[in-house]
This record gives sequence, structure tokens and C-alpha cells, in this order.
Amino acid sequence: MEKLKLQVHLREDMRKSHVKELRRHGKIPGSLHGKGKAALPLEVALPDLAVVLRTEAGIHGVFDLSIEGAEHGEGGIVVIKSVQTNPINRKVLHVDFQRVSLSDVVTTSVPIGIVGDAAGVRDGGVLEIMMDELEIKSRADHIPSKVDVDITDLQIGHFIHASDIPLLEGIELATKPDMIVITVRHPHMHGEPEVETSEEQAETAPPTV
Repeated sequence: MEKLKLQVHLREDMRKSHVKELRRHGKIPGSLHGKGKAALPLEVALPDLAVVLRTEAGIHGVFDLSIEGAEHGEGGIVVIKSVQTNPINRKVLHVDFQRVSLSDVVTTSVPIGIVGDAAGVRDGGVLEIMMDELEIKSRADHIPSKVDVDITDLQIGHFIHASDIPLLEGIELATKPDMIVITVRHPHMHGEPEVETSEEQAETAPPTV
């Protein structure tokens, strides 16, 4: 996986009022953890973060993080550990980075890519995607940008489980193997609406005054 470059700033003002000021200027608070070093508070520009998150690797990428205002060597190779968002408008409120080495084995989630058209859909079934990400274990420098799933032979009433998805060498499944990822379900059958008789209509008609 290609390393993405991201520059952030060391956050020196820890007042809550400063967080509001950051957000007014298109920035969010963040933090950097791991590798036995003290956590560092950060300021992250949302436009810069958005640029790297829109790449194919996205939120699951490996970042070469540089920190303006911090001592030399405080940045380095990181992954995004968590992103806090507003539950209503989904705006990013806070981001946590974790220091890693490229040889470290990390657990992360990667997007699932759908390949082909399911046979069951051609026969009238409805494709249902139960999971759009797969949790894996991999070296930090071997994290794939996505995991492709071929659904060409998927029939109505059949399932693709997490354990059915082929992974590249060196990548292990961290999702529960029996989790259903994709299925083609039977279409809903709707009966013809019943037509009320004139007597039934009379019985159910609202009274007049």
C-alpha cells in the first residue's frame, strides 16, 4: 500500500474554547499514540485530511505524518486508530493516529469491492450486502486498499461468508469466519389486493350524520 503524506500541527492550547476556535477555522483536534512515547495533541486541517481520505486507501491507509512545532522524529509512519464523528451530520470531530513500523502486524478494516453480476440477481433475486468492510491482520506495509469479492456464481438463497473470501499471502482474516458478507435473497412476493364486496364496504363505511 502506498504511504500517504499528511502534515499536522502540534496543539499547544488545550483549552476547550480553543477547540471551538479550531473548528471555526476548518481544523479539528487529534492525537498521536503508541510505540512507548507520550501521546501528542494535534491540530489537523480538515481539507488536508479530506484529501488523503478520498484516495483509494482512504481511512485505512498508512500515513507518513509530519508534525509542525514538534521535536524532530515525533512524526513518522502512522495509521488512523479511530475517527470521532457527529452522529447527526457525520462531520469529523476528532482523529486518533497510532504510531507503527512498516513491519508491524496491525488489525484494520478494508473496503470490500464487488466484482461481477450475481447469477441470482439475473434470475430475479435481490443482492444484499451485509458488510462493506472486512477486518484483517496484515503488516502495515501490506494492507490492501480493498478486498475484491467475485459474486458471479452467487445464486438465490446462497451466501458468501467471510471465510469464503480469498486473501493475498500474508493477510489473515480477523472478521469472524461465519459472518455473512453478501447474499442474494428471494424477492418479496406480494399477493393481489383483496377487493371488498359492496356488503363489506357498507359494514366498514364510516357512519354519516
